[in-house]
Amino acid sequence: MRQGVFLVPLLWAVLGLSVSADTLPIRIDAPRNGEVYVKKVGEAHSYELLNNTTPATYESEPGDRIDIRVVAEDGFFFRWEGSRQNVAGPSNITIRLEKGLAWDRVALLSGGIFLLLLGVVWKWRRRVRQQSEMSRTQIVQLEQRVASAEKVGSLAKTLGEYQVVARLGSGAMGVVYKVVDQAGDIFAAKVPNEMDDRVLREAEVSASLKSPHIVESYGMIEGEPNFLLMEYLDGETLQDWMSKNARVSFPQLASFVSQLLVALETAHDQGVYHRDIKPENLFLAKVDGDTKLKVMDFGLASALDAARLTRTGEAMGTPVYASPEQLSGTPVDATTDLYSVGVLIFEMATGSLPWDKTDPVALTVAKFKPLPKQPIEIRHDIPVPWNQLVLDLLQGDPKDRPASAGEVRKRWESVSPK
Repeated sequence: MRQGVFLVPLLWAVLGLSVSADTLPIRIDAPRNGEVYVKKVGEAHSYELLNNTTPATYESEPGDRIDIRVVAEDGFFFRWEGSRQNVAGPSNITIRLEKGLAWDRVALLSGGIFLLLLGVVWKWRRRVRQQSEMSRTQIVQLEQRVASAEKVGSLAKTLGEYQVVARLGSGAMGVVYKVVDQAGDIFAAKVPNEMDDRVLREAEVSASLKSPHIVESYGMIEGEPNFLLMEYLDGETLQDWMSKNARVSFPQLASFVSQLLVALETAHDQGVYHRDIKPENLFLAKVDGDTKLKVMDFGLASALDAARLTRTGEAMGTPVYASPEQLSGTPVDATTDLYSVGVLIFEMATGSLPWDKTDPVALTVAKFKPLPKQPIEIRHDIPVPWNQLVLDLLQGDPKDRPASAGEVRKRWESVSPK
C-alpha cells in the first residue's frame, strides 16, 4: 500500500513532464552513414536535409508525423537509399537501405557524352563538307581551265604555224594536241592551262636533254596561246600498258627498267632530277616495230642551279612513288629518282605496291622503315640480285641507296632475264 502511494506521484510527474514537453525526439539510424532527409506530412513539399550523417535526431512537435529518407553514396553511379513514412515521435527507428543506380548522374553523364559525340560528328561533317566544297571548286576551276585550252584548239584549228589534227589528251597541266607543220611533219603541242614555273621549267629542261629515252622538246612557242612543242609519239603510257598486263615478264621488265635508267643517267649527268618518276610519266612509243620507253613531263624537275623553285615545289610529286625525303620537303639528289625506280620495279614485278598506306603522313613514316614484304616474298621466282637491288633502292636514308643511275643499271643488267 505504501509503495502504491509513492508510485502515483511518480506517474503523475512523468505524465506531467510528457505533456509539458515542447518537442518529441525521433532518433533515426541506418546500417551505414548517410544523409538524413525529413518532410512533414501534409506541409512540406519536398524533403529537407536534417543531418549529413546517421544517426540523427529530429525534434518533432506533438502530433507531427514525418516521412524520413536516408541516402548513402557508394561511388558515382550507385546510391544506398531507404525511407520510412509517417513516423511520429518519440521513437527510435532503423532505416533499411537498398542499393540502386543513381539515375540522375547516369543521365547527366550520358547526356554529356552524347553532346560531346554530337560536337565531334558536327565538326567532322563540317570539315568533310569544307574539303568537299574545296575539291569541287578546284575541279570546277580545272575543268574551266581545260575547257579554255580545248576551246583554243577547237576554234582556232591552228597553233601558230601548226595545224591542229586531233586532241591527244588533257590533264592538270593542260591539253595536248597532235599538230602538223607546213612540211607535213607531225608534232605534239601542249597548251598549258596557265603559264607557271612548271611549264617554263619543263620547256627549259626538256629542250636541254637529248636521249633516245627522253621525250624530245623543241621549246616554248610564243603566240596566242603559248604552247610547248614536242615530238609526237604513237603508243601508250606505261600505266595504260600495265592496266592490261597484270604480270610483267622478266624480259619486258629488264628492258623497261634498263631504258629508264639510261634516260636518268642522261638527266643526272646534267644535274637534273625528274622527281616524279611514275607509270603515267613513262611512254611506250612504237618506233620501227619496236617498243621504246621514253620519260615525259619534266615539269617538277630540279637542277643544281634551279634556285627559283620553292620549298613547296620540292615537296611535290606522287606520294606512293616519291622518296621519304621528298615527301618531308627536304633537299633531294639523284637518289630520289632511284627510289622511285625501286617502287616501279616492285610494282611491275609483283603487281602490287610496297605499302597500303593512303594517308601521306603515314606513308612518309612507313617509308623510313623496312619494307613490309620483299618482292621475292610475293613473286618467288624473281632473281635474288634484283630483289636485293629493290631493297637497296628503297632505303629510307638516301646515303644507304646506290649513288648513281649508272651503278643501278650495271647491277640490273648483270642478271640475265629468263
